Amino acid sequence: ITTEASIIDVEGVGPVIFFASGSMGYAIEADGAQYTDLEDNGAEISSSITFANVGGTDYAMFGDESGKAHMYNINDGEPYINFPISYSFPFKGSPTILDTDGDGDLELLLGSTQNLTSIDIKASGTNEGYWNTHRANMQRTEYFVSSINLISGDLNSDGILNIQDVIII
Repeated sequence: ITTEASIIDVEGVGPVIFFASGSMGYAIEADGAQYTDLEDNGAEISSSITFANVGGTDYAMFGDESGKAHMYNINDGEPYINFPISYSFPFKGSPTILDTDGDGDLELLLGSTQNLTSIDIKASGTNEGYWNTHRANMQRTEYFVSSINLISGDLNSDGILNIQDVIII
């Protein structure tokens, strides 16, 4: 595994953990089942994966060693329009997604060996509540709170919940 794990809540699924190994990105559900794969990029993914909602859809974003910035729909692995975007230097840092210019759309910030690249995504979006920077927040504390209840079970005849599965992240 070449990147740190990144986590996003997926409605109806729960937390999904994204990471990369070599040129391939992976997504695993909290129970270990495969959620989706991101296409083989052909170059080492060296940055952690971050997330934002753009135009009502959740996207995973990262850079690779060939100097490409990637943005994929987390549900089907399809790239965002006009992505990947190629640059002349390999991306080494993990991206941050913010509305840096206050215009209501997000900018994808990626560090390379030579510069800092800002890509203005020209669609409304939000990063609030998303793992939108390396280690989940600007303090880089790696703290994640799931908003999805992961306790399952059945009520017995006495009205007591028999817990079958508890997943705590």
